[in-house]
Amino acid sequence: LRAGVHNEAFVRLMTFEGERAKEYYRRAVTTLASEDRRTLAAAEAMRLIYRRLLDKLVARNFQVFETRVNLTTTCKLGLAFLAWVRGRLSF
Repeated sequence: LRAGVHNEAFVRLMTFEGERAKEYYRRAVTTLASEDRRTLAAAEAMRLIYRRLLDKLVARNFQVFETRVNLTTTCKLGLAFLAWVRGRLSF
């Protein structure tokens, strides 16, 4: 990792860690009680943002050493709004 080399071993490691993160995201959604969704809208917004970043990393095959992976402000605001609406509607 320190050498900044994108090779098969790096991709395997990142794939493993990415799948692990996705499982944690799934668990968070399934274990969150509906009555807590309103008060945890900010946490849900962060989950949506980090999940979208993870999806972009996967789509780029974890090419992280040449360019930074990010989301536009508009995208982040949209995801935050979605989390807020879901919290209000308790989905």
